[in-house]
Amino acid sequence: MRKPSDQGAPSTEDFESLKNPQAWRHRKIRFCRPERRGRPHHSAASIRNHRRRAPCPSSASRREASAGNRMIWPNHIKKDWRGPRIKSVPEANYMFILGCDYTRVEIHAYIGGSLVSCLPTRKGAIVAACLSTTFSPRAPEVVLCGRGVRTSAVSAQFARQQTPIPVFVKSASSRWQYRGQFFIAGSFSSGPQFESFIAGSGRSVASVSHVVILKRSE
Repeated sequence: MRKPSDQGAPSTEDFESLKNPQAWRHRKIRFCRPERRGRPHHSAASIRNHRRRAPCPSSASRREASAGNRMIWPNHIKKDWRGPRIKSVPEANYMFILGCDYTRVEIHAYIGGSLVSCLPTRKGAIVAACLSTTFSPRAPEVVLCGRGVRTSAVSAQFARQQTPIPVFVKSASSRWQYRGQFFIAGSFSSGPQFESFIAGSGRSVASVSHVVILKRSE
């Protein structure tokens, strides 16, 4: 039979040794509970339950289960109670279907930018063109950019755009039809050609800052 001091109960010798702090530093480990001797404080039952726990369903199965009457957002969209949030989306990751209608919320979910601007920008770059035949009757080939404090600066940036962008033309209330990827083929801010493109559009020369010619990219 073991001595009481070996069973975890302190003996007289143990209390005498406590007068030496150096000895107590090593002896106090004897009186710790077994689960605290370098092991996590988890019981065997809790470990078994954790191992039996069903794995978390994948994001694809969650979307299929909740497809019902709700919109299925693209894979790079993170949904929470505040709505869709955009991560950094490379241009190659999104795809619009030619001739299909989209809302501004759906366009924003794919490429970001403003929900109301005709030329939404993201991180200082123009990411799309949402045109209306009311202001640009010959859209998307000819775009008549407005004049204003902010509009003129964005129009000048649009005229210098180097990369192709998706172009949408308003087809109905809150509906924008995708016309394809276009690049800037030319632009005018004054002169006879500038005035000739404005003629017959119902807009005055003073209300237009730039005339931008678009061409569909191959």
